[in-house]
Amino acid sequence: DNFKILKGIEIGMHEDCRDMIRKTMEENEFDQVIASVHYLDQTDPYYGGFYDDKDWKQAYGRYLETIYKEMTWLGDFDIMAHYDYIARYAPYPQASIMYRDFSDIFDEIFRYIIHNGKALEINTKSYQDFNGRHPSLDKNILLRYKEMGGEIISFGSDSHFQEAVGLDFEKYAAILKSLGFRWTAHYEKRKLVQLPL
Repeated sequence: DNFKILKGIEIGMHEDCRDMIRKTMEENEFDQVIASVHYLDQTDPYYGGFYDDKDWKQAYGRYLETIYKEMTWLGDFDIMAHYDYIARYAPYPQASIMYRDFSDIFDEIFRYIIHNGKALEINTKSYQDFNGRHPSLDKNILLRYKEMGGEIISFGSDSHFQEAVGLDFEKYAAILKSLGFRWTAHYEKRKLVQLPL
């Protein structure tokens, strides 16, 4: 009786799909809208081609710049998803995105998110071991977000199957609490709902 089902969508932002995205948003109502980038430079990094002829800094930087460009175009979203998706399937020894390497573009992303009342997603799938790589969440990203005034954090697990729904949420909630965050966020009828961590 207490189980609530909400209606959401994840918008895979891409400049070639802008008309379709606008049409979808106009014709439907959602509780929450997640904005993400999966496809850039004519490929999905999941399939590997994006990384060809790029070193890790070029690849990760290009992804973050694309997130900023597409989210500022879209505007009509609630949650900015998995900023570190690009590192998840990368072939480089650098398995994690670190604030120190991309401070300028992170600050631009955070400034936009904070000013417009959006949530930053912590996607726990990004920190699962994959192909012998051991990615981790850079706490300095969260500390900088908080320092700039960011408070709205949403969790995602990119589950794709039921056993992975909410994977490691408690672990990352504890990390957030240790950094001074107090709430986790989701949206109902596009209105922010915050619950204690």
